Amino acid sequence: MKDRAADVAAYGAQLDALRAWVMRGPDRATWSERRTKHFLGITGFYKEAPAVFRPYIQANQKIENASSSLLELKRGEQQRRSAC
Repeated sequence: MKDRAADVAAYGAQLDALRAWVMRGPDRATWSERRTKHFLGITGFYKEAPAVFRPYIQANQKIENASSSLLELKRGEQQRRSAC
């Protein structure tokens, strides 16, 4: 287990060194723009998702409502039959 912890620590140190190098390097502005672009793409999902999923959610709700209506009709028929 100690070897695994040492491997993870070493990997973390490598990532920290790489981040430090990128942030000091001449391409810092480019990396910063890329990071911002990717971050906005990820967070933009929450703005775009409702429009993408709305038709599927509405279709599912229609199916659920239709199923509920059918169940109510069947229950009503069963109650009428049992009442006779």
